[in-house]
Amino acid sequence: MTTSADETGLHILVADADTAYQWRTVTTLAEPGVATDQWVGQACLTGSGRTAVAVYAPRQFTNRETLSNAGAFAAVVHLATGRVTKLPERYSLAYHNPGCGSGESVVLTRLELPATPAAGTDARTVLTTVDTRRTGGGRQVVTPGQVTSAIPVGQTIVAAKGAELVSIDRQGRLTTRARTEGTPFRLLPDGADDVAFQVARADTTDLVRYAGGELTTVASAPLGSVKLRPGADGRVFVVGGRSGARLAGRSLPTRWRSVDALPDSAVSRSGDLVVTRVRTGTEAARQGGGAGDGRPDRVAISAQLADGSDVAFSVAPTLDRQGRARTVAAGGSDDSSGGGTDARTSAADPDPATVPWDPDRSCAVPRNDENIQVYQPSREQMEWAANLAVRGQLTFQRPANWANNGLPAYSPQGMFPSLPLSGGGFVPAQVFLGILAQESNLLQASWHAVDGLAGNPLTSLGFYGLNLTNPDVTKIDWGHTDCGYGVGQVTTGMKRSDTDQWITGVQWDYTKQRAVALDYATNAAAGLRILQDKWNTTRDAGLIANNGDPQYIENWWFAIWAYNTGFYPQAGSQPWGVGWANNPSNPNYPPDRQMFLTAPLDVPDANPPVDDDIGYDNAKHPNHWSYPERVMGFAYTSLRRYNYSTGNYSPTYSTALERNKFVAQPTRFTFCVPARNACDPATSQVPGGHPGEPAGPCTRDDLKCWWNGPVTWTDCAINCGLETRRYTSVEPRPYATAIYDSQCGRAGLPDNALVVDDIDSANPLGPQGCARNHTRVGKFSFTYQGRPGPNGTTIYPGKVDTHQIGGGFGGHFWFAHSQASESSPHKVTGRWTTTNRLNGWATVMVHVPDHGAHTQQAKYTINTGQGVKTRYIPTRTEQHRWVKLGTYQFSNQAAQYVELTNITEDGKGVEDVAWDAVAFVPLAAKPRHFVVAMGDSYGSGEGAGGYYGETDNNYGNESWNACRRTNRSWQMLTRLPGSSSSIKDRVAAHDPNVDFQFVSCSGATAAKMRGTSTPGHWQSPPDTFGAYRLRAEGQFREMSQIESGALDGNTTLVLLSAGGNDAEFPRTMEHCAMESCDTPGYESTVQQRIDSSHHQVRQLIEAIAARAPNATIMLVGYPRLFADYHQDQCVFGRLTSSEMSMLNRLALHLRDGQRAMVDQARSAGLRVQFTDMVEGLLDHGTCRKYDTNHDILVPDDINGVVAGPEGEGDFRLVEGDSDAPCVGWITVGLQVCISRASFHPKDTGNVTYANAVTARLPAVGYN
Repeated sequence: MTTSADETGLHILVADADTAYQWRTVTTLAEPGVATDQWVGQACLTGSGRTAVAVYAPRQFTNRETLSNAGAFAAVVHLATGRVTKLPERYSLAYHNPGCGSGESVVLTRLELPATPAAGTDARTVLTTVDTRRTGGGRQVVTPGQVTSAIPVGQTIVAAKGAELVSIDRQGRLTTRARTEGTPFRLLPDGADDVAFQVARADTTDLVRYAGGELTTVASAPLGSVKLRPGADGRVFVVGGRSGARLAGRSLPTRWRSVDALPDSAVSRSGDLVVTRVRTGTEAARQGGGAGDGRPDRVAISAQLADGSDVAFSVAPTLDRQGRARTVAAGGSDDSSGGGTDARTSAADPDPATVPWDPDRSCAVPRNDENIQVYQPSREQMEWAANLAVRGQLTFQRPANWANNGLPAYSPQGMFPSLPLSGGGFVPAQVFLGILAQESNLLQASWHAVDGLAGNPLTSLGFYGLNLTNPDVTKIDWGHTDCGYGVGQVTTGMKRSDTDQWITGVQWDYTKQRAVALDYATNAAAGLRILQDKWNTTRDAGLIANNGDPQYIENWWFAIWAYNTGFYPQAGSQPWGVGWANNPSNPNYPPDRQMFLTAPLDVPDANPPVDDDIGYDNAKHPNHWSYPERVMGFAYTSLRRYNYSTGNYSPTYSTALERNKFVAQPTRFTFCVPARNACDPATSQVPGGHPGEPAGPCTRDDLKCWWNGPVTWTDCAINCGLETRRYTSVEPRPYATAIYDSQCGRAGLPDNALVVDDIDSANPLGPQGCARNHTRVGKFSFTYQGRPGPNGTTIYPGKVDTHQIGGGFGGHFWFAHSQASESSPHKVTGRWTTTNRLNGWATVMVHVPDHGAHTQQAKYTINTGQGVKTRYIPTRTEQHRWVKLGTYQFSNQAAQYVELTNITEDGKGVEDVAWDAVAFVPLAAKPRHFVVAMGDSYGSGEGAGGYYGETDNNYGNESWNACRRTNRSWQMLTRLPGSSSSIKDRVAAHDPNVDFQFVSCSGATAAKMRGTSTPGHWQSPPDTFGAYRLRAEGQFREMSQIESGALDGNTTLVLLSAGGNDAEFPRTMEHCAMESCDTPGYESTVQQRIDSSHHQVRQLIEAIAARAPNATIMLVGYPRLFADYHQDQCVFGRLTSSEMSMLNRLALHLRDGQRAMVDQARSAGLRVQFTDMVEGLLDHGTCRKYDTNHDILVPDDINGVVAGPEGEGDFRLVEGDSDAPCVGWITVGLQVCISRASFHPKDTGNVTYANAVTARLPAVGYN
């Protein structure tokens, strides 16, 4: 088992030896209503290996002391079934949590500080033992002080406290098992009754065993060079780069075994597979998207087998509803009903149920206000701002209405002047950049917005006042908000109650508040003042690091410490200084950790030296380091962020000039001095007020071991880092290049189209805003479901998951994530309404933006004033496009509107649903032709190329769509009676006499075309993509063709291709390519499959007739694939002449059967006709043999074998898809996938098809 994490959740991944270690997703753990750019966490396996227990939380929890100590969610995951049981309590994010035993029990801990009312006056550790075989929250005990690395052993808990191994009984009583020479950590079960663990001593780690009441040191190694890892049923693995050599000659305990691998590696239960690295797309561009695209990141797994050989795997994590269901708090209580509120409303405010922003918010600057569109800076722009800010150079003038932000002219550091530092000097640029990297990943706008575009402000998780230990969006509480904004997560001055107040020397008017939210440079200026103030506060109080010179990176330890967890001023004899949470000696951090973002295995004095370049993996679990350690790491190792211009992850800023960075860092016990802060790692001092209790590093049970004095740990003149500044002047300033843009013109619309946009402004709004190019003819509005809130208020949970982007038509669109239930608190409904009601026929078109629209099931409801129509469309167009929903008769006697919600049948809170613009196109009369194109790959245009993006994407994950519709399909090239222009050309010219709807899908069977039930894989996907592919094929996540809303009583013509997949013809082709098939028995078998398919197609025809009773249904048959005069061998020698002849005979059999079935249906009263494509394709099949005896000018209109992939939805080699049609006989020595385009009409073949259908239509009386 291993884990991976991204914005969609913590993925639990497993692989089994009996399936050749093919990785699959068991579940993805996340919480609805919690928006984050990254989930973090860890998991352990129970002794049987059947169950995993995980703790997980948003990355931002690691920046908050209370949330890191006691805010993580937890779940029990049954690996075989995928069943998820979410635990009601909250737990620690510390590296040692959870702790699995040798049986089926696990211990989860959390640290409650005195600030928690339930904790009394002293800090305490709450330990919960969960038996994973039973339901319920587990057995809980409470013990004073801080204990770590707890695991179940028999009926007790064994843990570490200070320099002691302790046991905790069911009443919470502590008993010292043994005293150690250093800090015990990383406790593991060693069989049923014994314990293995490590002890940190200065630069050495001891590998220790506690058995039979005795301690035994098994071996010692340089700190960080080896780590203990658990195996099955209490086995212990010693993992390290030279583990075998270090333990050579030693007698290991029976259940112990050495593994030569990187210390951070995960070992399988048997030890036969060692996972050395898990990556999530940080090295190369990912197919089909980048950061913040709402899809799980593909995971690359590097591993070693027992024989030492290296293997690599790749897996696309899947999402399931169980893992993303909301955790219910213990007791189900609502603790958010009390307290005051800063919420304010006025009589001038609009109805809050109809606007996406929050009139009653308590933070100053709203989300979801079209007038507040925040520009997303590029990495270069952010480094420029930070470089200039630290030298007070952000004094240039922003012009009025910069980036269309509506502000008057201002200067960033005119608003927020730089504070002089006590003692003089400047903030090193890399210290400031390290803080910004940790706070926001250098983002000013919401992480949904790409560089150069605009979105909502990047607000803290507390914007809505949710209880983050139980983030239920139905419990918005404006009285408990945390108003952090932008790249620096500036909270000072950012509440509504702060407006016009003087705070730390600045009068915070609303202009300044908006500037902090809107402008990255102003945010940097305000954030810098906070850091400068922390330097001054700590230095003036005597907390001086080393020689106190601010030019040195490491001398900023105390200011950074206070920036994160605050400074407790001196008050009499009470503890004061900087808090315990960020003290490196806090046992919540692993004692053998290396410097953040350096190689997990980095032992320069080893022989030979070990220095592995995979340190950036630390960023996946930042909770293993204190906040100052993380900032130091980011000072020397740049944050890696997705570069939208290059399509990969890359460094974002210049790093500090390092001299001796490892020597320059404080040690684990630098801030642990008994006389200074009651922290003593070396002695066993009894905590005051708790006689009989063992000692720990912090000897106070209230954990107020707060540091409050100067300390020197290195000679900064020699060892400490210095800043580097890439930008030293305002000009030349960097600019961002956005990979997306706005559509400001009316391209794609007829001249008489009436446009209703999603915002109503004649002037450009936001950096990519457009001046209105159309007459205002209506309005757009949202509807949110209100729920009772605290203090008699009404709250609107759907707004939490509403977002805006500065792109699309007119420079703005909205989006939310798809949900499955109409009763979901996240439900969002958007409505476009015309000012003047239409009366007569009109076409309705919707604009789909070039990004931010993902769902394949956008459900549009059209109220015509005389009835309601529904139309579903896929939306991942990846380009600006006006999409026609249909043509309808409107009546001005009742309300008219178009409506879209984020409720879909596959909704899991992941896929984007976008609201942009709608156009109504009045027509003089009813169109003559209402044409619907339905069918399989022969109808969609498979093989012709040029597929619409929304129908050809994401092979390898659950967002896959390979319907592969194209305007080169014969269904679009057909010419209707009375016109010499193709349907394609008439649609492009907005011909008022043609309404055309195209829903054909490559791979579709007749059963899937007419299906009316929800496919099970939409909500409960299989474990592997291979299994998912088989279920999704032919429909993917689109609504069935019959349910799409394309058919109705106005439909005049249905162009249909069906039956080939029902007859399993692709299977036949594959079989004949792999082995000899030209036998009478096999031919008879295929004929039987063909005969059985006719019933399925007949049912489809009947279903179409029921939905479109006035339509002529034209079933268009299939051709012979091979020319009559064909080669002796074809398809790379895989098909013989006799096999090709047999396949042609089967095509004739299919033609004859379909024609007979259509004749019977027509005799039964159905309006159905047949076009014979055996004759219609004119013997233009593939594998033609050319010689002097035959016409060499006859075209070859059918593709032979096409090497794939051809398009993003086409077959390709991916992990977990062993049954994909990939073979080794196309290119010698390589596995090449056979494209879906193989044995389908080329673009010339589609022309031939269209000619046959065009001739057939008037012949059957359609005109």
